Amino acid sequence: MTLYDYSSHAEFYDEMMPLLTEESGEIAYYSDVLRGKQRIVEFGCGTGRVSFPLIQHLAASGPLKEYLGIDYSQEMIDVARRKLSEQDDIPPVERIEFLMADATKTIPKLEEGAYDAAIAVCGLTSLLGVDRLAAFFRNARFAVAPGGTLVLDSLDPEIIRASVAIVDRSYMRTSDSSGLASFVGVSGDRYNAEFVWISGSTARRFSEESQLVPPEVLDEVAKASGFRASPHESDELQHKVAQVNGPVMYFRVYTRV
Repeated sequence: MTLYDYSSHAEFYDEMMPLLTEESGEIAYYSDVLRGKQRIVEFGCGTGRVSFPLIQHLAASGPLKEYLGIDYSQEMIDVARRKLSEQDDIPPVERIEFLMADATKTIPKLEEGAYDAAIAVCGLTSLLGVDRLAAFFRNARFAVAPGGTLVLDSLDPEIIRASVAIVDRSYMRTSDSSGLASFVGVSGDRYNAEFVWISGSTARRFSEESQLVPPEVLDEVAKASGFRASPHESDELQHKVAQVNGPVMYFRVYTRV
């Protein structure tokens, strides 16, 4: 996804994509994997759509000292910061910060080994593509202390190809007056999607291009970057989330060696 497209729908992103909510169960599953972690960095945090409910869950199960959200889009970060200033039910966390930065480049504010865990969901690895994965993993390894956890997801190539072969367009109604139409296609390892967000009498169009990254490729880059796969946790997370949302994404849990 280009920065222009990514930033252009920051203001209506939460309304447009109500997929990771309390009802979906995914936040609870991430919380289980990250339970007991006190310092967490989220790469690709966007508007905080995952960040805020995850903070609530984690703080309810034990002390949470720091949550740092990082995103490439200043517009997305601006929305997350505004939401943080407007919420009056934020649990007692020593530091919550949202920072604009590229997850594949040096991040000056990122402290070496300062975090118990890192999370990068909502398909960030697919948006980065294979060429930039190693740079992302280097940042994750820099941030996470030895023995810490990294939770990722990525578009499942087999499922995506099979589903596109059957249905290449869809419409998701999000309210009485709004909905999201999508038109998708696959060419080689490229997944292309055109979206039209309809709200009242307004229609906005934007596009997304992702790369389908096979699980074995993600595991190979993770291993070369100093992460060990945790197959049992990955399989358990995969099974739980698939029961709710279907197996569109695959999940990986790694340990920093």
